[in-house]
Amino acid sequence: MECPGQQIRRIDLFASNGEWVWSVNGGNSAQVTFTSERLPSGSYFLRARLADGRARVRPFVRP
Repeated sequence: MECPGQQIRRIDLFASNGEWVWSVNGGNSAQVTFTSERLPSGSYFLRARLADGRARVRPFVRP
C-alpha cells in the first residue's frame, strides 16, 4: 500500500454494508474497499479493491 508524501501512522478497518472499508490516519478513504474471505484452514484473506479496479490480496490469520 503506497501513499506518496503521506506517512501512515494508523490504518483502521471497519465493516460497512458487508464490506471492509478503511481509514488512514483517522481520515476516510472511499477509494479502497476491503473484503475478507475465510479459508478452510481458519485463516482469512483480506482483499483490497482499489477504485481503478485493481485488487490486492493479503493473507492474515484470525486473532
